[in-house]
Amino acid sequence: MATRATNQSPAHVEALNAVPIDFYKDKQVMDAWEEYFMHLTSEPGNNPTWGPRRVDLFVKLLALIGAKVGYDFNVAQMNRIYFPNGRSRHR
Repeated sequence: MATRATNQSPAHVEALNAVPIDFYKDKQVMDAWEEYFMHLTSEPGNNPTWGPRRVDLFVKLLALIGAKVGYDFNVAQMNRIYFPNGRSRHR
């Protein structure tokens, strides 16, 4: 959750790579992680829906993980991210 604004940062990548370790027995989380992973490793090409689909899959994964560890974040809270404009133009 803390690294969601910096999806290419080392901390974010490490967190994603830890999901199969931390949730290996949870089929729902693992299925969502696999779907997100498959999307991330696909080529976006000129597909204008690739980015929004990435965000949707990530939010789905976050919601499942959050629920498993006792958080009740809604989609609006997960999409509400502060990131200084001078740092990046991409999300």
